[in-house]
Amino acid sequence: MIKIEKYKETVHVRSYHPDVDVEDVVEVKNLPLVRFSSHERPFFMFENHCQNPDCDCNETVLAFNEIDETGAQIANPISFDIILDHFTWQENRKRKRPKKVQSLIDEFVSDLSDEMKSEFKENYSNAKAESRNIAKSEMSIDDVYSGDMVSYAAVFNDNGSIMSGGTGVSFIVEYEELELYVDDQYCINPKCDCNAVRLVFLKINEETRIVNILFSFSVPFQGEIEIDDNITRYTKEEIKKIYDHWLKSDPEIIDILETRYTMMKEVGKGLIAKHLSKKSHKHTAGVGQKKIGRNDPCPCGSGKKYKKCCGKPK
Repeated sequence: MIKIEKYKETVHVRSYHPDVDVEDVVEVKNLPLVRFSSHERPFFMFENHCQNPDCDCNETVLAFNEIDETGAQIANPISFDIILDHFTWQENRKRKRPKKVQSLIDEFVSDLSDEMKSEFKENYSNAKAESRNIAKSEMSIDDVYSGDMVSYAAVFNDNGSIMSGGTGVSFIVEYEELELYVDDQYCINPKCDCNAVRLVFLKINEETRIVNILFSFSVPFQGEIEIDDNITRYTKEEIKKIYDHWLKSDPEIIDILETRYTMMKEVGKGLIAKHLSKKSHKHTAGVGQKKIGRNDPCPCGSGKKYKKCCGKPK
């Protein structure tokens, strides 16, 4: 039998992204901790999904790392990964493993609950939606590195950001008799560790749909807010009152903003990787290079034929 719970402490996870030459150390909260009835120590469980928006693999990739809850070092910690098929809920692409590891995998697969399966499928769908939004985002590599703030709604809302002519907004804040809209914006330069979000508070005229910016400020995740100087109708004290009221009415808002900060940095990495991929494809398609056949595997690594992937008519 297995038991999955949330790890109460913050975990620092290190990862390297070779496409953009960036090494991340990310603070992860509520990381799943898996306890196996057949094994003394628990395992951290990391969930990943295919980032190719055109791929319909319907799989969840899970990586397990053994830990000692006392903080002591383990001489030879067990680590393994599995690929779960969303239709059969069995392991895809099995390979030969030590008997102990295979036993743990079999235990995990046999004890998968309907709730866990639904969560994996939902996370997969969300990851694909994010990948599609990132894929359709267009920005020059210079703009990515510039540090300009990019609206979350502009990337992840199908209707675009209200700041740029769309209808998407991230948050609605009710304060006294006011209804304020909030657009959250982030630096997507993956090499920048600003750890902040810019919040723009808006008022919309219901008749004309004209958007008026009331005030804006930057929220460092470690430090005090920094209110922009272009304030007209509100004093700094009033702005702080509105912000404090919002935090009290929605205590999880900072966690949401921090999660979005990480997601927007991933957008920047994706845009840079896409730029490098286009550059690489231009090079490989040059004189003297072998032409890719329509039935050849696509060079992007999706596993599909070229004619059904990057070679598909636009």
